[in-house]
Order: sequence, then structure tokens, then C-alpha cells
Amino acid sequence: MARQDRDELLEAVVSRLLAGETVLLRPRGTSMLPFIKDGKERLRLKRMESVAVGDIVLAKASNTPNAALCAREWNYVIHRVIKSKNGLLTLMGDANIKREYCTFANVIATAIEIVGEDGNSYLPKPRRLWVALRPLRRPLNLLCKIIGKWD
Repeated sequence: MARQDRDELLEAVVSRLLAGETVLLRPRGTSMLPFIKDGKERLRLKRMESVAVGDIVLAKASNTPNAALCAREWNYVIHRVIKSKNGLLTLMGDANIKREYCTFANVIATAIEIVGEDGNSYLPKPRRLWVALRPLRRPLNLLCKIIGKWD
């Protein structure tokens, strides 16, 4: 899918979420491995009144805290909240080592359910141990990919 088509689709999803609808979205990319596989799982997203550390969110985020506070230079991401302090949220993909930042106002929705390839669904639980293992994430992800744990 072309970048422009993807952006237009995402804008339509965001509009529906802001209107109060619940949306089922199939995320693309590998930033949320091992818990969300590229194009295989679907997330049920809903606009929520609050966000907690451990939640998976769709947000407008930036690579620097200052830009996030000023709402400049942002991208849509679906990542986990790893820290909340003074109105600033720190986000990180489960397979990433870099952080992104946003304010609560820039959180579009929260994942309330993950639907697997087999149609079974489960709640997106906080993964504090995985967050603590940040320095080992890339080698662990590579090892799991090599042994066929996920594609």
C-alpha cells in the first residue's frame, strides 16, 4: 500500500475513533513484536478517558519530548505507554529501543483487545518485564525470528 493511501486510511480511522466509534485495525510493521505480529493480529481500538502505563495506544507522537509538547513533527504510532510524568507520555514499540513522546491530548485511542490470526481475542496486558529487558530486545527478537517463533 502506498504511503499516501495508508495515510488516508489512517485519517479515516482516526476520524471514526474521534467520533466515538470502536475500530478494528490490522497494524503493519514489526515495532510491536513479539506481541503483535505484522499484519496478522488485529487491534480493537477505542477512545478512552484515561491512559495507564502498559496500555497500547494509537497516538500522534514525536521523537523528542519538546516537540511532543509543542505538537510539532509527529507521526501516528501504535506503541505501548512506558512512562507518564507531568502530562508527558513516553511510548515505545515492544521491539524498539527508541522512545517516542506525546501528551494525553495526542492519544487517539487505546487497544482494548487483540484479535489473533485464529480469531481468538485477548486483553493487551502490560508487559513490564519486556520493558525492563530493553537492552536485550533486538537479540531476543532476532533469535525468535531465526528459530521460527514468529514470522
